[in-house]
Amino acid sequence: MLASTYRGRLDERFSKPQTIHDRIEDLLAFIWGEIERAPGEQLVLQEMTLYVLRVPQAAHLAAEKEREIRQLYAECLSRSSDVSEADASRITELSNFIYACFVGILNQWLATRDTPLLLTTTRQLVDAARGMWTEG
Repeated sequence: MLASTYRGRLDERFSKPQTIHDRIEDLLAFIWGEIERAPGEQLVLQEMTLYVLRVPQAAHLAAEKEREIRQLYAECLSRSSDVSEADASRITELSNFIYACFVGILNQWLATRDTPLLLTTTRQLVDAARGMWTEG
């Protein structure tokens, strides 16, 4: 349910052609906007992830959630106007990098609510992700 809602929001937000350089920044701005809109939802998602990791029969749910979100990011990035099917492995790598880094930024923000720090660190992530794509 959450992933389908999120997919719809991503599809609506990123319906126009855009280079990957611009899409990286806009994707992270979109993600932050979603968190800012519903910070309690983000906290619940983090708590649920930690809970299911403690329950052996449910631990696979955490991995599925992670894969699904990374896939959403990959789909969004792969629809950039200057990305081709030949870039699929690079998109997977980039979306994983963005997701893994932003989870850390999000956890820090959930603990501190230091929005200026989140924005600074997110800007650094945008620059690093763009560099990663350019160097690849």
